[in-house]
Amino acid sequence: MTLQTYYISLYFDKDTDNWLSNLIDQAAQKSHDSIVKAIPPHITIAMLKAWDSDILCQKMDTIINEFFIQEITIAGIGLFQTKVVYLQPVLNWYLHNISVRINDTFLQEQQKDNKYIPYNWIPHISIAKRLTDTEQIDVIKLLQKEKFPRQAKICYIGLERAKPYKSIKMWALQDL
Repeated sequence: MTLQTYYISLYFDKDTDNWLSNLIDQAAQKSHDSIVKAIPPHITIAMLKAWDSDILCQKMDTIINEFFIQEITIAGIGLFQTKVVYLQPVLNWYLHNISVRINDTFLQEQQKDNKYIPYNWIPHISIAKRLTDTEQIDVIKLLQKEKFPRQAKICYIGLERAKPYKSIKMWALQDL
């Protein structure tokens, strides 16, 4: 068995998921790379290394009842220099605290050079990756037609294996 990379991510209500999936599909039509299209819309909050996912699931099972469905605000469009266009949620109390709690739970599994730890993390919802300059501009123009800010609900937490992508387990969050 080899050491694998895993992610813990937040997933949305059905309406938000449909809206984001539609944007990702439209962006994929404007670019040569459809990697984002193959993965459901999400906000990654932890990047972990483990031999298998069982211990990660067990740890998550012990804390999942601490988290509830919560509304967040998607403020607008952002981009990383690595040619990623994303939507930017506001880093509110909920997102910060869920990031801190989950990353504290998985300290032993933290990946080196991790960009998904509190105070080093930019919450984002990737819309398109690996874009040329022209594709990046086209995707930004597409997203500029959307109305921001926009509310979204976080309804699930999921564990995924990185390469190849595989959803391992999804936890439904409780209403307050």
